[in-house]
Amino acid sequence: MVELHVKTRQHAGMHLHLWETDKFKTITFLLMAKAPLQERNVTARALLPHILQGGTKTYDNRKQLKQKLDDMYGATFSADVQKKGEQHVLTFRMDIAAERFLSDQTSLLQEALNVLHEVVYDPKLENGCFSNVIVDQEKRSLKQRIRSINDDKMRLANVRITEEMFKGEAYALPAYGRVEDLDSLDSKQIYSVYNDMLRNDRFDLYVIGSFDESKLMGTISELFKGDRQLMKVLKLLQQVHQ
Repeated sequence: MVELHVKTRQHAGMHLHLWETDKFKTITFLLMAKAPLQERNVTARALLPHILQGGTKTYDNRKQLKQKLDDMYGATFSADVQKKGEQHVLTFRMDIAAERFLSDQTSLLQEALNVLHEVVYDPKLENGCFSNVIVDQEKRSLKQRIRSINDDKMRLANVRITEEMFKGEAYALPAYGRVEDLDSLDSKQIYSVYNDMLRNDRFDLYVIGSFDESKLMGTISELFKGDRQLMKVLKLLQQVHQ
């Protein structure tokens, strides 16, 4: 059995989990945003991982983002949503080659964190909210994914039994949202849910692989400057004065 030596600390409103090991030829980054399952926003949150991959401030669309990943020695990036108990969890994952296997001195770790940070914190915006084109495209894709469950009898049975057994409880809600919510959701509403996620979700960043901890923390400190801490303080002040 492999003994884990994971260092955990808090920084800028995030929980960091660092597992430094040379057992892998890659470095994995997992950024997880966790909040209670709620009927009012479950479908909007389910859209967020896919909308955020649709374009950023620097990379205008999925093709440009994919090209950037290819240029990073074939790095991979994925994002999805799941539920753990009564928690709704958005997960953003990036895998890169460990720098010790590279022939040049490229700071691939720093590049990877820059891209990960930009996808989550600097999405492509139009008129102060998400792009309507991206939102409409992801709504259609999500509708197809949800409806495809009806063609998979085992998955459908699991969904239905969960709905019946936990009727009236948050756990009954599907992590991927509901088809009946999609038509009424627009880019402004989803962007509002996104901002609520940035302010209020619990953020956990996992880094697994071979890395220089001091350089890693320097990059994290540069990118994640405490915005979430400031947001939480402002929220507490608002509650005090209400």
